[in-house]
Amino acid sequence: MISFPLLIQYLFGCFLICYTMVQLTFTNKGIVNMMSICGYACVMFFELLAYHWIGHEIMDKSVKIIESSYLSVWYELDKKSKKTLMLLMERAKRPLLIQPYKFVVITLDSLGVIVRWSYSLFALIKAKYG
Repeated sequence: MISFPLLIQYLFGCFLICYTMVQLTFTNKGIVNMMSICGYACVMFFELLAYHWIGHEIMDKSVKIIESSYLSVWYELDKKSKKTLMLLMERAKRPLLIQPYKFVVITLDSLGVIVRWSYSLFALIKAKYG
């Protein structure tokens, strides 16, 4: 359900950040216009940061499920509960990931990729037209 909006957000995030950097660099329409562009860039970045932060936290917490299960008092549980705990630990070997259409994993690392792509595209545009 949420895969399509997340994929669009990921793909267009790079272009929108680059576009706002280009606008800041090449626009000479006054301080008010520059501040509004700066505000838009900050809002876009923090929106991307929110998605990626949550994705990273979900992945990080899901990785810790095995360790937390093992450090519990599992040895005092009955046989059925031990089997359930083992099943939980087996399932937790694969971390939970937010991955729209299996295209990209939404974590803080992928946010870094967006920022690097944005800067690379900006540097290319600036070298061509600047």
